Amino acid sequence: MKLKERLYLIKMEALYKNGVKKRLIIPFNDELYSELNKTIVNNIPVDIEIKYLRPDVGPGKCWDRSLYMFFSLEGSVLVRGSLEYFRFFGDESYENHGWVERDGLVYDPTWRCIYDKDYYYKIFNVQNVSRYTKDDYCNADELNREIYEKVKNTTRQKLKEDNDLRFSLSIFVPLLREIARLNSSFKVELEKYLEEIDYDEEQIIKAMNEKIEKELQKNKICK
Repeated sequence: MKLKERLYLIKMEALYKNGVKKRLIIPFNDELYSELNKTIVNNIPVDIEIKYLRPDVGPGKCWDRSLYMFFSLEGSVLVRGSLEYFRFFGDESYENHGWVERDGLVYDPTWRCIYDKDYYYKIFNVQNVSRYTKDDYCNADELNREIYEKVKNTTRQKLKEDNDLRFSLSIFVPLLREIARLNSSFKVELEKYLEEIDYDEEQIIKAMNEKIEKELQKNKICK
């Protein structure tokens, strides 16, 4: 490690200790997770995605995860920018980072911490910042609007009634349960969510088989 990098880490450690001591940096908490729990993306509540499905490797996931939080937090702004930390210890693919801002606070899904905004910018020497409101996001591209509206229209009640959504979820449930097997808190929250949407794998598969059979019969009649 070069001297410049070592000095940077020493400075970062001092700033972090000071920030934690003065409550300028706090970890994501139950109040935040409760707010995230109300929004469902890819048929999974956002709090479960953020709390338990954080990737350990690979760049770019912060963009997805900050977008999910942006969908969830009323009055928030989606932010893209470059952080000095990644310029030192990552590469070009890591440099463009994603986070969310609201009411003078930064919500960073990578470190799962809430920062005082000014302190966050000081710690990471943030540069090349772009900010997007909900209107900015939706008006930038028709696909963005469709994605946003789909997320806002996906509710627990809809997941109870829409067999296509339930079937999509059923594809991933075995994997989620396997991951949750090693984390008791995740297991409890996952099963609670599945209970809330009346998840019944046998019923879902039966319903999809019936739908496929109807489509096949319809095609035979058309021919």
